Parts: sequence; structure tokens; C-alpha cells
Amino acid sequence: MTLEEFDRLPMTEKVHKTFELGDDLGRRNYLYYQVRLYMIDDFYVEIWYHPNLTKIERVEIISSEDVFAHYYEQIDISDALSVI
Repeated sequence: MTLEEFDRLPMTEKVHKTFELGDDLGRRNYLYYQVRLYMIDDFYVEIWYHPNLTKIERVEIISSEDVFAHYYEQIDISDALSVI
């Protein structure tokens, strides 16, 4: 699935496709939200869940730069360093 195809989907379908096709890469908390990061093919998606409301409120495509900015503490590059 391409980023453009994903972006055109309605939110409920984005959630289903993310859970079906995405690799779970990380999680963080922001204000009232539990945010989970996924990778689908060559792009990143965040799912924003509000636990008090028990509902997913946002599904967003995010850039590689934002992934690094928000998840840098969770990124493990040891495999990449082992080949150097």
C-alpha cells in the first residue's frame, strides 16, 4: 500500500489497515493519549488512543524526522552498528 492510497482511506479503514499491515515500532504518551507508532511499507503511522474515552481519535502519517524526534530513546541501532 502506498502512502497516497492510505491517506485517501476513511479513518476506520486506516485503523484496520494499520493493524493488518503495520509493524508495531513503539509507543509514547502525550497529554491524555497513548500513541502507537507503526510502519507500513515505507511510511510511518501513529494511532492516537484516548483511554478515558476508550476510543481512537486520530490516525496520522508522520515523517521520518518526527519519528526520530518523538521515539529516539526507543530506536535500537545495534544491528546496524554490528555490520560496521
